[in-house]
Amino acid sequence: MPCRLFRDVPAYGAWNMAVDEATLESALLQPAGGPTLRWYQWSTPTLSMGYFQSARDVPESLTSLPRVRRLTGGGAILHDCELTYSLVFPAKSWPRDNFLDLVSDIHDEIRQALDGLAFVGKQPQEAMAEPFLCFERRSPLDLVRPEGKVVGSAQRKRSGALLQHGSILLSASRSAPHLVGWNAEPCDEIIENIITQVSAGLSKRWSLELAALPRSEEELALAKQLAEEKYGTATWNDRR
Repeated sequence: MPCRLFRDVPAYGAWNMAVDEATLESALLQPAGGPTLRWYQWSTPTLSMGYFQSARDVPESLTSLPRVRRLTGGGAILHDCELTYSLVFPAKSWPRDNFLDLVSDIHDEIRQALDGLAFVGKQPQEAMAEPFLCFERRSPLDLVRPEGKVVGSAQRKRSGALLQHGSILLSASRSAPHLVGWNAEPCDEIIENIITQVSAGLSKRWSLELAALPRSEEELALAKQLAEEKYGTATWNDRR
């Protein structure tokens, strides 16, 4: 199966989220177009809130940061010393029947690329409020080290197509020093090694033919519109 592979330059939050939604919309319009795997970073430390979170719950220590609301759920992510990925699958092109298996597969490839990671595993059911930040939470498919969580992902399905977001926390941000992640300086060599190893692993696991194909003019135009009219507005970002 052909799969578009992108390694984008760091960009601001509204653009990053707009590109992912434009890719999802493209998958809905062209279901035979195959999946898209995208790796990217953020040009300035930014808080991305989960779709269902309230802007009123942002901790005071993080209110000065730029923020954007994701299309996917889960807890807020501080995008600073980390690497983000997105996967988009058109309807009926999923390489796994169960959508959670897609999370498990990519997390397993990341686990093999980085030393010292383990799956959280089954968690006891507790009736308590979850922390605001994603990397303070624990889910069975998350990847952790003894020092804390390193990898988490979230999904959004739309008319059979799927958008999956994930974050690899490489080291602590000054805005959240207690979250150390993999505890490695996020240098270019480490980041490119992760991208290369995980992309190749997924290609083999899911029988994908990775290709650095260009985005269509329609996708880019839609991304620009979404960045300006949706993700760059308080109407969307502070809607809850």
